[in-house]
Amino acid sequence: MSNYLIELSAIHIVMLLGYWFLLRKERQYAKLRFYLISSTLLALTIPVLKLPKVLFNNNEPPEAAPIEFMPLDAVTITPAADISIRNDDVLISIYAAISLFFLIKFLSGVLYLLYLERRSSHEKSDGLRIRKVRDIKGSFTFLNWIFLSDEIDKGQPGYDAILQHEKAHVSLGHTYDLLFFELFKISFWWLPTAWFINREIREIHEYQADAYALKSCSVDHFSSILV
Repeated sequence: MSNYLIELSAIHIVMLLGYWFLLRKERQYAKLRFYLISSTLLALTIPVLKLPKVLFNNNEPPEAAPIEFMPLDAVTITPAADISIRNDDVLISIYAAISLFFLIKFLSGVLYLLYLERRSSHEKSDGLRIRKVRDIKGSFTFLNWIFLSDEIDKGQPGYDAILQHEKAHVSLGHTYDLLFFELFKISFWWLPTAWFINREIREIHEYQADAYALKSCSVDHFSSILV
């Protein structure tokens, strides 16, 4: 297990360093998104398929002393192995407890979104569900739900641009990216790149949705919400 974690972290860090130095300033957002998803999937799968056999296994059998020369009184039983097992159990328990904490926090966020959905008024636009909610600011999406503050009115300037921006998040499946990377962070919370990639994918989503909205409505309407 420790070999797997070491290899996963090494691969993910190398892949993300390559992204930082070579790709981060690109404006092909679909390409950046694909790279972040595929690099994380590779980091998860390569250690299982390849690297344990190549890097961490020692193929040379250990040398053993001939049995006939091993004195009987030299064989002793020590509690070292038991101590090692207990230490491993403690580390695993700490790891699991921290992961459980982040999982509970994540699930509470999902439950809060379900709560908002139940208490919202809704309407349909192009087959998508728009939820008008009180006591929230701005807009956001979850799966195929679009949440809008009740302060955002159809008649106000920029409404179409806001709606197109949120529709882009739904159409491009951005929620699935966020769920994947959140679960990755929960499982490997100690890995700095797990936190970095969550922030980076959100930025890419926003830029990608902006580009989508620009294609879907006039520049004047879109720019009015940025002022």
